[in-house]
Amino acid sequence: MFDLAAYLKRLRYEGDAQPNLATLRALHSLHLKHIPYENLDIMQGLSYNLEPEALFEKMVVQKRGGFCYELNGLFACLLRAMGFSCEIVSARIHQADGKIGEEFDHALLVVSLESMWIADVGNARWFHQPLRLNYEPPQEDSGRIYQVVPHDEGYLLLLEGADGAQAPQYQFTTRPRELTDFQPMCDYKWTSPQSRFTQDRICSRVTEQGRVMLYGRRFLKWKGWEREERVLESESEAEFETALWEYFGLTVTRE
Repeated sequence: MFDLAAYLKRLRYEGDAQPNLATLRALHSLHLKHIPYENLDIMQGLSYNLEPEALFEKMVVQKRGGFCYELNGLFACLLRAMGFSCEIVSARIHQADGKIGEEFDHALLVVSLESMWIADVGNARWFHQPLRLNYEPPQEDSGRIYQVVPHDEGYLLLLEGADGAQAPQYQFTTRPRELTDFQPMCDYKWTSPQSRFTQDRICSRVTEQGRVMLYGRRFLKWKGWEREERVLESESEAEFETALWEYFGLTVTRE
């Protein structure tokens, strides 16, 4: 059962519950800090469930994380429960090699207040605060510069790199979708040998300093564009599980 108070406690949110921009910004930031982006269930061959009750049980009651469909799907439930006007939309991710993902490649949210905003707690590598739509100037967020520009009857999210050049991140329209619309793509990402989510364990979250990530046995830490990387010293599962708990507050699910 969806429990608003329990969800807000999971986020450590102590502000008021008014559906305004200040509340949206606070919830967005806290979600990225306290509910990690992770694929541990995928790597253990466990099944998924995109029903709101199942997402709440996994990420609030069991204090786990998830990947984009799970994270943004549950965040949409939270925002709606608090009185926000919020829609789930589909995005196609631009890869470094120039390829563009299929429709339903990524889920994000469009929130309508005095203006429209995009919210995305489905991958800790992007913006930490909502970005305004239909707003031409670049928008600074956590030491990085983003711009949302009109593109092909929708929008394109651009990120300015350390060299000052803009790179496309994903393109999307504001057409409302249901979370069930993403299920075929979710099936592929969850089970296909070609999916990057089935290659190795991933866990990532935002911190006060920037972002931390475990990818297999690699531990990465970002502050702005500065990156530190180290490899876990031993091949023991115990060291991985220690890092998982220390940096993400997670324990590995056992069948």
